[in-house]
Amino acid sequence: MRGTSGDDRAVSEGAGVAALVLLTVLVTASVGMNVLFVGGEDDTGIQADFEFRYFSGQESLLITYNEGDELVAGNLTVSAPGATLSWAELGRANATDTIEPGALVQLRSNNAYGRDLRPGANISLVYATGTNQTVLETYEVSSTGS
Repeated sequence: MRGTSGDDRAVSEGAGVAALVLLTVLVTASVGMNVLFVGGEDDTGIQADFEFRYFSGQESLLITYNEGDELVAGNLTVSAPGATLSWAELGRANATDTIEPGALVQLRSNNAYGRDLRPGANISLVYATGTNQTVLETYEVSSTGS
C-alpha cells in the first residue's frame, strides 16, 4: 500500500492555488474590459435637465433649461393639452438658435400656447433629429407647483 507523501499534497495544493489565481485574474480582466469598453459607450440619449414651475393663479407653466447637451430650439417640442409647439415658437426664437442653460419658455393663455393650464395636464418635452425622437422629460401639472 502506498502512503500519502507531503510532496504529492503540496503539488495538489499548488495547482489549486494557481487555478484560483488564474480564475481571479480572468474575472478581474473581464470586469475591467467591460468598464472600459461597454461602460464608456454613449447610450445615444440626449442629456438635458429642465425645471418646471406652475403658477396656479395665472394657470401658466414656466419651463427652464438648466443644463445638458446643446439643443436646437426648432428641434425641441413642448407637447401640452391642445397644442404641440417648438421651443422656438414659445420663446420667440429662430428655429436654428441654440438653447443654453438658463433659457426659458412659458405656457400661458397670452402667448403662442394660447390657453390656460390646469392641474392634471401632462407636458412632454420631445427632441427630434431626423427620424429619431427622444422624450427628454415629462411633467404633470400639480396645484402645489413644481
